[in-house]
Amino acid sequence: MTFPMSCCQNTLQKGGVEVNFNIIERHRSGPRRQYIDMSFTQRALDNLLHALASATTPSPNGAIITGSTGVGKSSLISLFAKQANNYLNNDLAVVIVQSKNILGEKTFHSAVLEVLGDLTPTRGTYDSMDVRLTALIKGLGVQMIIFDDYHHLVNQRGDESIHKITESLKSLSNKNKVSIGFVGLPEVITVLDINKQIDTRFPHRYFIPPQSIVSETAKKDFRNFLDGYICSQKLSLGFDATSDDNLLHFYCATEGILRNVENLITKTKMDVWGEGRETLEMQDFALTVLSIMPLHLLVRNTRKSSKNKKFSSIADDAQVRALSIIPFFNSATEVKKWLGTR
Repeated sequence: MTFPMSCCQNTLQKGGVEVNFNIIERHRSGPRRQYIDMSFTQRALDNLLHALASATTPSPNGAIITGSTGVGKSSLISLFAKQANNYLNNDLAVVIVQSKNILGEKTFHSAVLEVLGDLTPTRGTYDSMDVRLTALIKGLGVQMIIFDDYHHLVNQRGDESIHKITESLKSLSNKNKVSIGFVGLPEVITVLDINKQIDTRFPHRYFIPPQSIVSETAKKDFRNFLDGYICSQKLSLGFDATSDDNLLHFYCATEGILRNVENLITKTKMDVWGEGRETLEMQDFALTVLSIMPLHLLVRNTRKSSKNKKFSSIADDAQVRALSIIPFFNSATEVKKWLGTR
């Protein structure tokens, strides 16, 4: 499919400035994001699977999946829910509830009711909501409820409120024989300290480590994600993004956060399309990095990284000096020369 760079119905022109709205159509009709297997994927999925296997038994177990921001927790549980529901032939066997708006026992019920299709999830007393929730869980064959971003609840509510909510969860699990999953930042685990009675109910726990390139295994993982995402988006690059040198640049520019990698590639892609080009060059990524993060912050971050002994062991002095200037450039002279052409 070809997308004309300008036409009267797809552009907005005012005062000599033209907005190319074709980019909207092209981006939205492009390849959808696919989950990319990482070294931790199978172990994290196994913990969720083992918790799900205990559902419908007299004593359902729970799972806790934690990890730092942007490591792919939400994508992982979406993959799990999709595969589990396909296997169980029930679109609601495993459901995911966003925890951001859960402020207490009643909003806990309403959040789950909404996901299960209740038309008036906030209506009624706590007891009436509990009755409706029980009926829906049993009627729809729900076997596992996963609470994503559960750290929001931990951070926003006091210990007493969290204790009451976890008691409601325990009651929900006992009454309906459903497994419970908590997913979020590492502080999620503190719910077990706040309510000791649920500690033994969550034997399946896994921490997704942050991405790094301090070992060959870690480097392979990061390279696999970078290459997999570029291929899934069917992008044309004018350089080898996964070479050791360029991998180091991408890592420093994104701090190894997978979500940042996606954002960097997506923004660069759309900027290049906006210029009427197809091939993404190294300089295009450099401009994106500069537009997202001021130069002085890049210098601070990359210098901080280069002081790490493990980090320095995988990069020679020339690379470290390059990184202290800005990712994607090899010298201060090259930075000044390139900036002068923009």
